[in-house]
Amino acid sequence: MHEQRAFTLFELLSVITISALLLLVALPNMRIFIEKHRLESSVELLLLAIKSAKVSAIKHDGRIIICARARQLIGCSEKSDKGVKDWSHGWLVFDDLNSDKQYQVNELLINEVGLTKNSCVLTWNRGSYLSFAQFGVLQGGRAGSFKLTCDNQSTQLIINWVGRVRRQN
Repeated sequence: MHEQRAFTLFELLSVITISALLLLVALPNMRIFIEKHRLESSVELLLLAIKSAKVSAIKHDGRIIICARARQLIGCSEKSDKGVKDWSHGWLVFDDLNSDKQYQVNELLINEVGLTKNSCVLTWNRGSYLSFAQFGVLQGGRAGSFKLTCDNQSTQLIINWVGRVRRQN
């Protein structure tokens, strides 16, 4: 005779009940974790773009532009230096040789970020572009702030006229 070993129905139901309770507790916290990760990755991409623009302005001794990306093109959205503009599609960082604040193929493209549709909204309160001049300072004293909101999580990046960035939650 072979002795068979198996779980009893009571043991199986106990394990399923405990697993279900653990999932009920863990799932809401997992959603918050995913929201925070989405926000942090977008903030890091933007900080990298700002820092690379500042360094490039010093290195190339010229005018470096960060502009809001047009929806599907490799180019900037309409040129505007006033009002809150949506940057949720991403941005371009380039050396603006002809000072028109629009990217052309003959200009050096330093960084390009196309954000996917991830329910995050990014706005810049000073229009559709940000311009770094010689020595890495913001051109025209265009200090301002980026606001990034992903679902219920939100943060703000404040840039002063010398191009320093600080984060405010």
